[in-house]
Amino acid sequence: MKITIPKHIKTALKIILSLGILGFVIYKIDIKQLAEIFSKVNPAYLIAALAFFALSKLISAFRLNNYLGKVDIDISDKYNIRLYLLGMFYNLFLPGGIGGDGYKIYLLNKRFDVKAKRIFWAILIDRVIGLLALFCLAVGLSLFIPIPIIYKYFVWLLIPISVIVFYFVIKRFFGHFLTILFKTLGQSLLVQLSQVVSAIFILASIHTFDHTLEYILYS
Repeated sequence: MKITIPKHIKTALKIILSLGILGFVIYKIDIKQLAEIFSKVNPAYLIAALAFFALSKLISAFRLNNYLGKVDIDISDKYNIRLYLLGMFYNLFLPGGIGGDGYKIYLLNKRFDVKAKRIFWAILIDRVIGLLALFCLAVGLSLFIPIPIIYKYFVWLLIPISVIVFYFVIKRFFGHFLTILFKTLGQSLLVQLSQVVSAIFILASIHTFDHTLEYILYS
């Protein structure tokens, strides 16, 4: 017998779970120290940081929708954003930080006549191209920290090499994604740059201006 849980009960459970997670985090931190930090925070910078973080997630959602479209899943931008945010929510408490992706696969497979394997590969490639953009950005930023000059010449080569290798892997095994490869790579770079700007505003909001590049690179 199939049990159907009313939508309002599901929403209530999600809110309770979110409050529970928030309560657990608050329990684990030093409230006095946190209050002291927030008393010195510049709210304008913090709002700007939140805006750029939200922008990065919005671009990520559009990037994923490009890959879903290539496996015959046609969803509206509104539903796509809701799906992406739902995945972020489930990542909060499902193990590994990718549990939300598994839930997205489940929902899409349930709604569309598309094999779960095809959805899995679309979401995985979306994740991997995000990592590729992060790698390229990290390599680029590493050139501005104190390292021997000889390494800087070789480090630059890692960017084109990684992109070329990824291109041929996609061409060989996932040819149907090839037409959107560079578009989604560009979106991935925008995602990472938005998060870098967000991090800069967070540091500025707590009046931390020294070693900004190192903070960004190692975070």
